[in-house]
Amino acid sequence: MTDGVTALKQDIAEGEAVLAQAIAENAPEEQIREIREAIEWCRLELANEEFVGGHNPVDVAALKDIRARMAWSRHELELDKERAPRVYAWEDANIHPYATLLTDAAAEVDMLQQVINSIWADEGLRNPPALKIVTADDLPEHGGCANRDAITIRSDQCLDTVLFHELAHSMARARLVEDGHGKFWLGIYMRLLNKLMPRKFKMKDMRASATAAGLQFKTRLPRKPW
Repeated sequence: MTDGVTALKQDIAEGEAVLAQAIAENAPEEQIREIREAIEWCRLELANEEFVGGHNPVDVAALKDIRARMAWSRHELELDKERAPRVYAWEDANIHPYATLLTDAAAEVDMLQQVINSIWADEGLRNPPALKIVTADDLPEHGGCANRDAITIRSDQCLDTVLFHELAHSMARARLVEDGHGKFWLGIYMRLLNKLMPRKFKMKDMRASATAAGLQFKTRLPRKPW
């Protein structure tokens, strides 16, 4: 085993430890994303090293797929700088007015976690994200945030629609569709709203309002959108 392979394996192990700590401390989503990306690039380099050294010649296709997915995600997240405000405006006009405020969310976090677990299992996913309710001081800029492993929501903005908004982010990432507030995330979000609150959110109405707002959506995920 070359020194390069040993060093990369050590970098990956250290990166995973840093990632676990960041998730446990509810670090900002962007920071967690950067750590994940750094680990993935180390894995790419490791596969390259092993391929060149003749240890792992079957990983070429997987390498190309990972590179394609990461390039696609970067492009989508760059688009999200302009897209996210339009999504928030659409929600303010068409979704959140029909929401229910979970007034005692901090006390009911166990019950809400069970709801998340049930929805997650219904989608055929494993290892649901952990829910955390925080104060406005802990999350001053947003009503909520999410990654693959955790959902954080402010207690003063804990609407059921906000919970499902963040859950859709976690689901998108669990399915390796990291597109911010893109068409795949929006399709998941709309499908959750329609499935869980069908009287308030009819799919045809959400499709019409989203189209009028200039938003794209896909309610069916392709195997590889990249």
